[in-house]
Amino acid sequence: MITHLYVNGCSFVRDNSIPLHEHFVDHIAQRHGWSHSNAAWPGSCNRRIIRTTLKHSLAFDSSTQVIVGLSVIERTEINVYNNWDPTDPGMPEADWFQGIKSDNTGEQFRDYRESWIRNFNPYGEAVNLATDVLALTSHFKIRNIPYLVYAHRDLFPETPEIIPVLDSHPIFQALSQDPQVVNLLHDSLYQRLSPGHWSYDPWPQGHLNQAGHAHAADVISGLINTSDLINTPNQGN
Repeated sequence: MITHLYVNGCSFVRDNSIPLHEHFVDHIAQRHGWSHSNAAWPGSCNRRIIRTTLKHSLAFDSSTQVIVGLSVIERTEINVYNNWDPTDPGMPEADWFQGIKSDNTGEQFRDYRESWIRNFNPYGEAVNLATDVLALTSHFKIRNIPYLVYAHRDLFPETPEIIPVLDSHPIFQALSQDPQVVNLLHDSLYQRLSPGHWSYDPWPQGHLNQAGHAHAADVISGLINTSDLINTPNQGN
């Protein structure tokens, strides 16, 4: 029996602009009578999200429902300390790495950021992400941990031409057969929301407002309850 809800992601999942008790994870946990923990960290890239989820889930069993909300693929991370100690309980993993986004302006990140942007390969990063997701979900299956993995927003809005190519990739094909992974090429949480004003950002598919988190709780609850997911390659919403 599930008694605990664990979620991980970026600011789409843990948003400092939204009261913690009004995030979708809080709504879902309250409805089911579960305890919950939110390991998301603003600015996180997908590698950090998956790495920390894997580490934390080593202590999970079938009583913990895991929900992983993936971020955009353009993000990466860099180690910001030369003397960090992974055995130090006073230094959480979120402090070891700094997420690198296109809007980072710190001088210490400039060269790394510029190199990352200059050499960014959306196809390669897509395959890397799919590989990480497949490894994570295989781990969940071995340990009988219930899970749901989804992308908050469309992952390839600027490079839709690579989607048909990725459809034929064996790793994406394997993920498309997993009913607990919302199709990473053709689907997202935002595509599942009904028409409405769910974001406080001025751009499409942005951060959820409070009403958006409540609505997302309805959508995600339906996904973990029914497993009625669309995961067929070459199929849209």
